[in-house]
Amino acid sequence: MAVVSLVIWTCRIIRWIKDGFMIDDYGYQIEPDEPKNCKVGCRRTAVILAGIAAIVCASVFLEMPIRLNNQSHLELRKYHEQDVTMLSPDQFDPKLPLRLKDDFWLNLRKGQFVGICVSVFLFGAAIGFCAVWFGYRYFEELVLNCMGKNTD
Repeated sequence: MAVVSLVIWTCRIIRWIKDGFMIDDYGYQIEPDEPKNCKVGCRRTAVILAGIAAIVCASVFLEMPIRLNNQSHLELRKYHEQDVTMLSPDQFDPKLPLRLKDDFWLNLRKGQFVGICVSVFLFGAAIGFCAVWFGYRYFEELVLNCMGKNTD
C-alpha cells in the first residue's frame, strides 16, 4: 500500500514541478526564461521535498511496529523463552534461548534503518531549503527597504 501511494504521489509531484515552472504566483502563464518562475518552482520544490519525506516517514514508521510485533509473536510461538533477570543461577537452563532485550534500535532491520535515515535527511533538506529560501527573501526585502529601492 505504501509503495502504491509513493508511486502515485511521485507522478503527481513530477507533474506539479513541471507545471510550477510555467505558472506564476497569480496563476498566469509565463515564459520559462523569466526569473519569476524560479520562485514558484523553488517553493513547490520545497513543499514537494517535505511531502516526499512525510510519505517515506509515514510508510516506514507505520510498517515498522507491525513487522516487529509479528516477529516477536513468531518467536514466542517457536520458543519457550526464559527471562534471565527473573531466574536465579541454579534455575538457569542453557539449552533454552534467551530473551533479547526490547531495544528498538537493536531490533531494526538494515532496510528500516536506511529508510529512517533517508526520510530524516529528506525532511531536514526540505526544512533547510525552506529556511534558506524564505530567509533570503526576507533579507532581500529588508535590504531593499533600507536602501529605499523597494517598489512593492
